Amino acid sequence: MRLWLLPVFLALSPVVAVLKPNLVPVHVVGIGLAAALPSLLAERRAWGQHAHSDRRAGAQEWLREPVLLIVAGLLAFAWISEIWSTNAGYGAVTAVRLTGMAAVGVFALVALSGLESQQRRNAAIALAWGGVVVVAAYAANAVSGGVILVTVRHYVLGDDLVLPEWLQLPTRASALLVVAIWPLTQAVARQIDWRLAIALVVALGLCALDLPMRAVILAFAVSALCWAVAYWGSRRIPLIAGIALAAIIVILPPILSLPVPRALIGDAVLTQAELSATHRLKIWEFTLSKIAERPLLGWGLAASRELGKTAEPSTGAGSEPEINVMPLHPHNNALQVWVELGVLGALIFGALCVAVGWKISRLGHDPGWRACAFATFASYMTIGGLSYGVSQTWWVATAWLAAIFLTVSHQRSTARSDA
Repeated sequence: MRLWLLPVFLALSPVVAVLKPNLVPVHVVGIGLAAALPSLLAERRAWGQHAHSDRRAGAQEWLREPVLLIVAGLLAFAWISEIWSTNAGYGAVTAVRLTGMAAVGVFALVALSGLESQQRRNAAIALAWGGVVVVAAYAANAVSGGVILVTVRHYVLGDDLVLPEWLQLPTRASALLVVAIWPLTQAVARQIDWRLAIALVVALGLCALDLPMRAVILAFAVSALCWAVAYWGSRRIPLIAGIALAAIIVILPPILSLPVPRALIGDAVLTQAELSATHRLKIWEFTLSKIAERPLLGWGLAASRELGKTAEPSTGAGSEPEINVMPLHPHNNALQVWVELGVLGALIFGALCVAVGWKISRLGHDPGWRACAFATFASYMTIGGLSYGVSQTWWVATAWLAAIFLTVSHQRSTARSDA
């Protein structure tokens, strides 16, 4: 396996994200192997030489990163929670998946960070053109009303064709692309043209307006605002935002789990005209009641899948049909951490948010890269606060894929300074 496979994998990353988001974890594995295997083979042939010691030192530096150490702590506590978990069997499977994904993600980041300047540049060019192609294709699919993607999936992946009235823009792929668009455009701005990068952001924003999933629309708007604030504002803004987010994660759920706030949420359900808003509020009301029952240690990793079976479906506002008060997860990352891992898990999760903000502020010497990193963090947390489960494999893989994209785009900036 030669290093030319790495640009190929990076160029295909956005395509895989849109066509089949469930394959993102496998693709992250491919990126790590394509980046690392040539170096590992070279090190084996030149064992003990200076290049080997440099790479080893770089890997050790990565492994001392606070973000990764906190991720390891969160995983360790997730494993420990299996002792008291009400869904221990599935929780163990979830812990294995999350641990494997973290190992693969770290492996890919270490390998990418060890690339030479020209190799980093080739990787960034491939990523940039992959982003251009996939955003253009996504926009064309949006104009067609979803026909293009359904057709491609049918003939390439073997998916069933659907009726015209069932066509819609892919929600998972849209969420993934809204998270990844910022490092992609950073690579485009550096390697091709900054005006093309702006055009890609505008095109994706216009497409997002037609999405049925409002969390993705909100995430795009929030991330665009965060990009502007981080680009023109102080370098400390990402750190301040991380601290504020951690405070919300740690303090707000236990307050809302008290009887009076929960009752207010229940009353708010009756005023909602839309079933989706009603459903979210009922899910959160039920989750908060379970947090109140076990606030210290939670119910154990992946217990959310079982908690919903302890309650009868709830009737929606007015004449709406019955709704499930816990469909697999709370649709809010903070609430899921609280209900599954309790206050200790929430503290570790909050510390992770602070560490990410600190990392962006500390290494953001390039305002463009700092803005893209902050926007990526904001979009991921916004969607995670309204939709997907914190331990869903493809969603966790999305975070690692975004980190890989940011590493490639940031390393390109370093390559320029080296030249």
